[in-house]
Amino acid sequence: MRRIPIIWSLILIISTICHSAALANAKAENLESPSRWLLTIGISRYRDPELNLEFAANDAKIFHETLMRMGKFRSNPVYPLIDSEATRENIKSAITEWLQNNAHENDLIVIYFSGHGGHTPDRNGDEEDGQDEYIIPYDFIEHSKSNKILDDEFAQWVKNLPSQRIVIVFDCCFAGGGAKIKSPWVDEIKSEVRTDDFVKDITRELPKEKEVAFLASSSENQYSIEHPSLQQSVFTYFLCTSFTIEADRDGDEAISLEESYEYLRPLVVEFVRSNSSPEVRQTPVFINGIREEVNLVFFDSFNLPVASQKEEEEERKFLVLLEGEIEKLNLQDAQITELTLELEVKINKLEQRDAQISELIRKQAELEKVIPKVETQDSLLMIGFFIAVAWFVFF
Repeated sequence: MRRIPIIWSLILIISTICHSAALANAKAENLESPSRWLLTIGISRYRDPELNLEFAANDAKIFHETLMRMGKFRSNPVYPLIDSEATRENIKSAITEWLQNNAHENDLIVIYFSGHGGHTPDRNGDEEDGQDEYIIPYDFIEHSKSNKILDDEFAQWVKNLPSQRIVIVFDCCFAGGGAKIKSPWVDEIKSEVRTDDFVKDITRELPKEKEVAFLASSSENQYSIEHPSLQQSVFTYFLCTSFTIEADRDGDEAISLEESYEYLRPLVVEFVRSNSSPEVRQTPVFINGIREEVNLVFFDSFNLPVASQKEEEEERKFLVLLEGEIEKLNLQDAQITELTLELEVKINKLEQRDAQISELIRKQAELEKVIPKVETQDSLLMIGFFIAVAWFVFF
């Protein structure tokens, strides 16, 4: 009679052991499986109102939401760092404490920044062009240039991260060179061509085993453009729209860094060319130091990303804008055609007048030839008349 409780006890013990083993295996698998960490920073409203931007914060929010929804990333509940949250100390803490204490060697880290950037005279002699690039946090003080995050500092923070695979995305002026308008704050120089840049500075500071990829909104000495029709910067708008099936060249139901860059680059270049003054150009930059393919987002053929109502409205506004530009071009073409026809009519009239003038000149020349003959004939008649009179008088 006592065997039944003993048997049930044995079953309970065995079940508990098996369950504990399963939990342990699952935990071990989770520890071994690489994680994906996302830190997003966007600043539209600075402590100094003269630095304010329109859509940098919106850039960061949309990028963060998209990657969290489609990219299998982990993030801290306090992130993204938006506007007043994006102080120098908070950015430093997010990288040197949160990421450094949580990420592991095989994990992937993505750091995104949308805001102002600039450059200032180098003070330690490590810059080829004599300039240190920097990004501008919320609490940047313009007159003293304090609280900026220099390229050397940022490189050191990244260098100390445990992960060997890091993606850095900059949407700011001089993003390609460190490289919105995000207008630049530049000390003592205005337009010299720089031979050094933010990307080179970070690369120079990193050990060879650290694999880092850079995706920047513009090349060196260019601006990064915001546009009201998009309610975002041009770069981040097309970066986020690249996370669709149209950009999936290899059909693996994921969008890699390379695929995203190849999709967005021509769109950014053409949009800025068509919607800015002739001297403004923006060419995104991609430098890939990661050996294996890095996928930013994932989707399958049965669960494709569906555009939100806001995204559809933004796309509609964009199409309306393009249609408006096309209509303007068509009107210009019609005006040019009309002016051409008017010009042809005037040219024909001028040609007719030229012909009439030529005819008058010809007749004048003929008349000038006839006049001497007539004058000679008149002279002979007068002489004849005088001879006749003389004859009559004297004879």
